[in-house]
Amino acid sequence: MAAAVEFGDQVLQVIGNHEKDSFSVFQEMRKLDELCDITLRVNRREIRAHRVVLAACSSYFRAMLTTGFLESNLGTISLQDCDETAVEQLVDFLYTCKMNLNESNVENILAVASLFQIQLVVQKCADFLGTLIRIENCLGIQSLAMQYSLGNLESKVRSFISWNFLEVSRESEFVLIPPQQLSKIVESDRLHVKMEEDVFEAVIRWYKHDRGERIKYSEIFELVRFPCMSTEYLENVVLKDELVLGEENWKKFVEGAITLLTSPLSVKKRAVTRRKSPNVLYLIGELSCRIETFDLESGSCTPASDMAQTAGCAVAVNEDLYVVLGGGTRIEKYDPKLNAWVQVGNGIKESDFDVCESMGSIYVVGGGKRAKSFNIATRAWSKLPNMSMRRSFHRAVGLLGKVYAIGGNTPPGDKTVASVECYNPASNRWESVEPMNTERFRHGVAVVRSKIYVVGGFDVRKSSLKSAEVFDPVVNTWSFIAPMNYPHRDFGVGVTHDMMFVFGGSGTNCIESYDRNTDDWNVVGSLATRWNTFRCVLCPLFQF
Repeated sequence: MAAAVEFGDQVLQVIGNHEKDSFSVFQEMRKLDELCDITLRVNRREIRAHRVVLAACSSYFRAMLTTGFLESNLGTISLQDCDETAVEQLVDFLYTCKMNLNESNVENILAVASLFQIQLVVQKCADFLGTLIRIENCLGIQSLAMQYSLGNLESKVRSFISWNFLEVSRESEFVLIPPQQLSKIVESDRLHVKMEEDVFEAVIRWYKHDRGERIKYSEIFELVRFPCMSTEYLENVVLKDELVLGEENWKKFVEGAITLLTSPLSVKKRAVTRRKSPNVLYLIGELSCRIETFDLESGSCTPASDMAQTAGCAVAVNEDLYVVLGGGTRIEKYDPKLNAWVQVGNGIKESDFDVCESMGSIYVVGGGKRAKSFNIATRAWSKLPNMSMRRSFHRAVGLLGKVYAIGGNTPPGDKTVASVECYNPASNRWESVEPMNTERFRHGVAVVRSKIYVVGGFDVRKSSLKSAEVFDPVVNTWSFIAPMNYPHRDFGVGVTHDMMFVFGGSGTNCIESYDRNTDDWNVVGSLATRWNTFRCVLCPLFQF
């Protein structure tokens, strides 16, 4: 009798790679019509496929083919109101993971991808449409964004329309848009118009294109801010318009605006909400008097040469623009009416500090372990408890009512740290926070969607960094995100439309943007000249 062979507890895990090759084999089998068990009929075109591939890649087909629908037992399924070429391209994509989008096919592919619930393709279509926005097509793209609930695209095109309202309203397509789309445009506080009269003339032109059908949408007329117009214009133009004369409720609405305009100033101020300019990113030098604005569409920066110049740590509070000089020696606020920087506070000089906004106050964090806050309303300083360590070349940022001090150098020997702590006003103390994954100083910081993003800077060896990471305060953890294309230090970081932008710094003048959906960085433009040590703040566009 043979001796029994004893085996230990060793385990060998065998890992194959056939899952990577399977779909190329499926595509080859599909071309040869091998084991194809379903036909999609779109108009007169028939597209052969495998049920398992459709169900695996599309929740729409999985539900259709596995949950007892009539179609689950059919060999041929007819698809209504679809473009046959788009359907074929989407089915090809399920097998090959490749597809080309262009201006001619993106709308049809978006419609089919939305039907098939292929979210990756829907998002790619939205991203592509975002690159195509122009005066002549922005209304159509906005309509698509609303139809398919593409939030980021809708935000981007809404900003474009707000910036270019006058030109857009003169397009022939403007008078054809549906009432709900016009309402979204006209209700915006951010329409970039010099006079509210321009809004009225655009709206009345829309009504007159189909007055019989549209007159019932009186709520759009009431979105026009008549108290922002002059009494003369209301009396001589608006109340003499034939359409307004024919609608008694409209007349009363305009007459109410005239009454308001002749009321005491205090009453008028409370009742009239003027439109604000669209928000833009301002780049403001800390050491040199240089101010530029960032154009999201072109990816370029333009000198704000008409604006009074200054240098300091810029910060926005309630859409007002401030600079902190000398760590609080002086705080100035920009007055767009005077086109001047006006002092609103003073205090004790600090060095090695950083500045941020939180809950309507300005925080100066650093100067050793020290920290303080400036109340905008009372124009008074408050001393805060000391931090746990001395910090220099760190960053401070406000999030959800707390103020975070992130990284930097600390004695002895200017040790670079990953340490993070936050000031909690409720307890009036600094609280320990999970440290970053990387020690860094002279880095950048931004808040997007209630998370803190830290990018670039120097590491412990004083090497410039491409790396970036994100902090989620809900779970108190840091996670790496994709690295930037180039290392940045002493640079600017700004956020607009929930998109993070990194500007220049020592060693490069490129502008990079971070896409949270794809975890990608893209170079979107460049500064005209090399620039470092400046701040990026989001404020309304100041007009002179």
